[in-house]
Amino acid sequence: NHSNTLKALNKCRELLVAALQTDNDFKTIGVDCKHLAAQIEDHILCEFKSTDMKYKARLRSRISNLKDQKNPDLRRNVLCGNISPQRIANMTSEDMASAELKQIREALTKESIREHQLSKVGGTETDMFVCNKCHGKNCSYTQVQTRSADEPMTTYVLCNSCGNRWKVRERSHDHTSSGDQTHLQVSVDDSWYLGEVHRFLPPSLKYKRVPLCI
Repeated sequence: NHSNTLKALNKCRELLVAALQTDNDFKTIGVDCKHLAAQIEDHILCEFKSTDMKYKARLRSRISNLKDQKNPDLRRNVLCGNISPQRIANMTSEDMASAELKQIREALTKESIREHQLSKVGGTETDMFVCNKCHGKNCSYTQVQTRSADEPMTTYVLCNSCGNRWKVRERSHDHTSSGDQTHLQVSVDDSWYLGEVHRFLPPSLKYKRVPLCI
């Protein structure tokens, strides 16, 4: 009956939430696991139209794979959105453990986490940067410690006008004949570039544009 169906749905969603919260990645990313679990379960329910054995088997395989400590990239990429709720709902067990998923590099996962964090945090509004796609200066930036504590922070810049974004990484201890300098490493996507950064850091620092290193 309807009451039993609701109980089954709630129980399944609770198990999915627990699987998504297997480690602390969901806290780092800042994702709502209850909402994400509900989306995954909705896609499965839409396919089977009931909470029968096929529905339960599909859910069990999702839960088992998401909890797998030997394949954390699957869970992390679901949390980051690299794998959509619909895709994880429909993937076979072979797909979830395939080389395709294992080839999603740890660097990509970490980058997605940082991008997700940036989208959750509004950042500080500024006109210090110029967007090369819309040429606007209405931007927001957020600084994130992406490396060890003694390394410079990475600045993520978001154009509030067109939604495009890029990042700026300070490079310290670059020894030259003219003495110590600090440069900015700019990661560019297509036509992104850094503009008017002379007000971002002290005037004594020198800057240069460098190609994106992947």
